[in-house]
Amino acid sequence: PRPMKLSKKLRRRLEDRNMLSDGGGPIHARQCLELFDTGFVSKAEHSKLLESSGIFVGMHPDQATESIVDQALKLNKPFAVVPCCVFGYENPHRRVGPERRRVTSYEDFVEYLQAKDKAIQRAFLPFQGKN
Repeated sequence: PRPMKLSKKLRRRLEDRNMLSDGGGPIHARQCLELFDTGFVSKAEHSKLLESSGIFVGMHPDQATESIVDQALKLNKPFAVVPCCVFGYENPHRRVGPERRRVTSYEDFVEYLQAKDKAIQRAFLPFQGKN
C-alpha cells in the first residue's frame, strides 16, 4: 500500500469543511498501510476502526478486494469496490456458475463477488479505465 496523497486544492477543501485533520481534530478519512486481509481484521486494535467505519471502499485493491467485500458484509457496512486483478492461481477455491468453474477472468471475479450476497449490485463508472 502507498500513502494517499492529496492535491493542495483537495486538501484545502477538506480542511475548510473540517473533514481532514493532521493534529487532534476529527479524521473522516483514515488510511492504514497494511494488507487488508484476515490478519488485519483479526487484530484487536483494528476492530474499533472497522466497526466505526461508515463505508468500505477499494479502488484497484488487488488481493484485498475479497476481504473488503467479506468484512463489509460481515459488519453490515455499505461498500464499493472496483476490482482489478483476478489472482486466479492464488485463489483456486473461487468458483462460479452451476458447473463450479474456476475464477480466471475479470467477469468471473465480479460474478463470484456478486454471488456472496443478493444485494450486491454492479455499476459502471462514467469515466475511462477498468469498470
